[in-house]
Amino acid sequence: MISQGFSPNPPVPGQDVTLWFYYEVPDGLTVVDGTAKYSFSFNGIPFSPTVDDLCTQVACPIVPGIYNLSSTSEFPSGISGKIVTTIQWYNGGGALLLCSEWAEKI
Repeated sequence: MISQGFSPNPPVPGQDVTLWFYYEVPDGLTVVDGTAKYSFSFNGIPFSPTVDDLCTQVACPIVPGIYNLSSTSEFPSGISGKIVTTIQWYNGGGALLLCSEWAEKI
């Protein structure tokens, strides 16, 4: 189960926007390492993704339970078009743990 949202919704260019995630790690799964891949495209043009150690992004080990994470940053201003952002988390064995994609037209 995963849900996500923005605050404010819709984001306001040039102002802070908070992105939150609510997700559940199922029983029997404990994550001790992995990777976090962040990618986006602007008006259909993809940019090189960023890949980080998952445990530098969230506290490891990730044990079964319900989690609520948030991140705040300034929403870009002075541009117009469509931004598509994707977040993918993988465990150390390469299995997909979380995938989230959203699009915003500014």
